[in-house]
Amino acid sequence: MEAYRMALRRFAATPEDAFGGKGGLYAAGRWNRIGRPIVYTAEHLSLCALEILVHLQRGQPMQPFVWWRIAVPDGAVKDQHPLPPELERSREVGHQWLERRSSPVLRVPSLLIPGEHNLLLNPLHPAFDQGWIQQGPEPFSFDARLTP
Repeated sequence: MEAYRMALRRFAATPEDAFGGKGGLYAAGRWNRIGRPIVYTAEHLSLCALEILVHLQRGQPMQPFVWWRIAVPDGAVKDQHPLPPELERSREVGHQWLERRSSPVLRVPSLLIPGEHNLLLNPLHPAFDQGWIQQGPEPFSFDARLTP
C-alpha cells in the first residue's frame, strides 16, 4: 500500500525528520495527544494537501513544503473503523494504539473526504522501517487559488 507524507520543508527535509514523529511530542492532532511520536500520512498526495490546507491560518504566508512516498507492507496495517464522532475519543483510540504498539501503521478514516483514509505511523514500533521510503523529499507548491 502506498502512502504519502507532506510537511513543511524545515520539518521534513530528511527521512529522520519526516518520519521521526517529533510533531506529536509538541502538538495534539485528530488521533493523538501531546507527548508521543506519531507521523500522519495519507493514501493520496491530494488528501495530504487538503489536510495541510484545512489547518492554514488566513493571511499566513506560504512556506515551502515537501512530500514523501512510502510503501507500507499490508501486514503492517491495522484498520480503525468507524471514525469516532468526538475528538477526544479519536485521540484516545490513537493514544491506546501508540501505547500498545499493536501495529506500526493504523489506517483511519479521513474526516475531510468520506471513503478515503489517513495512515498513522508509529515510529517507535519495532516493525516500523524507514526502508519503506520510496521517494522524497520532493518540493510541493500549492496553487495560489487554493491558499487563503
